[in-house]
Amino acid sequence: MSSAVPAPEGDIVKRPLQFFWLVDYSGSMGGRKIATLNQAIREAIPEVKKAVATHPEVQIVMRAIKFSDDALWHVGPDAVPLDQFVWPELTIAGGTSTAKAIRKLTDELSMEKMSKKGYPPVCILVSDGYCTDPSEEYNSAIQELEQQPWGKKAVRFSIAIGNESNYDASARAAQARPHRRRRQTLPAALQRSPTPATPY
Repeated sequence: MSSAVPAPEGDIVKRPLQFFWLVDYSGSMGGRKIATLNQAIREAIPEVKKAVATHPEVQIVMRAIKFSDDALWHVGPDAVPLDQFVWPELTIAGGTSTAKAIRKLTDELSMEKMSKKGYPPVCILVSDGYCTDPSEEYNSAIQELEQQPWGKKAVRFSIAIGNESNYDASARAAQARPHRRRRQTLPAALQRSPTPATPY
């Protein structure tokens, strides 16, 4: 992150950092998976606060998109300051339309909605990977995201919940975007996920 820029009166000028959760609440996330997701995100929030405490120039605001048969706001559409963010309990329903969640994210990353002076957004997708979208629909959604300037700049990760070997969303994303692999420090709660974070 860049060094803080002092304002004329001596205060630190804050730049916004948009933080998006994209979370799977489909039927395949039942039982321990949805409980793990809820707990991991709740544990991640204090870790994010701790990390940003040493960077007073950064103002994190969070939102969350949940997806099953459709993509809906779980927290939003208005962004919530980090110190006011509370994770609502998520329960399961429906299929896994990851493409709809990515398209909803793409809309929010448009130049009209994002601050020109903000940091690159952080977007974390959490799923068990049983994506029910056709491959061409998912890849099309990723391409639309890549066409957005903020979509290209975003720090984007997918995290698998569960030990299944066919983590479809992560595998498709890696195939669609082999040229962009970022190494970033994730909150400790998310580092303990059974499957390592991968770009999407």
